[in-house]
Amino acid sequence: VSPKGDLYVVDSEAARVQAFNDQGGAFVSFGKRGVQKGNFQRPVAIAIDRDGSLYVLDPGREQLVCFDRDHRFTREIPVGKAEDFDLDPARGVAYLLYPADATVKKLILEKGQFDPAFKKVGGEGTGLGNLTKPVAVAVDPYGNVLVADADSKRLGLVRFNQTGECLGRLGGEDYADVVRIASATNGDLFCMSDDGVIRRLDGFGWTLAKFGGKESASKLKNPIDLTVGMGDFLYVIDGDSSQIKKFTQEGAYVSDFVQATDAKQLKKLIDSPTDLVFAQDKLYILDEETPRVVILKSDGAFDPDGGIHHD
Repeated sequence: VSPKGDLYVVDSEAARVQAFNDQGGAFVSFGKRGVQKGNFQRPVAIAIDRDGSLYVLDPGREQLVCFDRDHRFTREIPVGKAEDFDLDPARGVAYLLYPADATVKKLILEKGQFDPAFKKVGGEGTGLGNLTKPVAVAVDPYGNVLVADADSKRLGLVRFNQTGECLGRLGGEDYADVVRIASATNGDLFCMSDDGVIRRLDGFGWTLAKFGGKESASKLKNPIDLTVGMGDFLYVIDGDSSQIKKFTQEGAYVSDFVQATDAKQLKKLIDSPTDLVFAQDKLYILDEETPRVVILKSDGAFDPDGGIHHD
């Protein structure tokens, strides 16, 4: 989501990026399949700087493709076989994840070069900072780097500081297979594992709350993605019901977010929801099967100005 509230969606299959304004209208689509500079082969992730500059990671061409705020191609940065990345806009750097050798590298954006002072992060092994099967990387509000390690038999989330020093494995208990993470405004983390269990972790690694689970009697049966949104509540999209569940940060169920009159329509509109994003007091649901983006207002109703968009 851009500083103006525009939503950018990477379409890997079509090798392009599509943008929607804060009213939900699709206003631009850029990029095409090719091997020339500015083209894509397999774009997988996008991030936006504070000035609106766009960075698209394309493992197919092994490039970080850069565009200005008006979607004009500016440059490419060779990054090798990275499969995920995240920006730290305040410090002008990006962190790139390399599953093949289970490592993370720090890229200085202005120079277009990797930081030689950044310690090797991850790598296979049994040490505290080693990784087994890293699947996602994110930067927390303090500039620390978070890596989800989906196949670890110890803890599933590893935190590193800005120099690459491992700060520990978070969770306060042994768990594995973290597949989604979300950060609260106070720096706490919500981690969802592949068994549907959601844990709230503080910065010291203690589990503050635990709920969900596909086999439990909770309100969640098949959680897909989560985000922290309005009022610092946690919003979780449930694949079985195609409903968004609202929880306190302590894990107490509050309500179904989507109004009853819209719930049946929502279930018809989304078939395979993959991502849930909060921005500008609205929730955006990305469904990869349709493909479609559904926009909901802060009260859970469909946005009459945003509406529903599909390709």
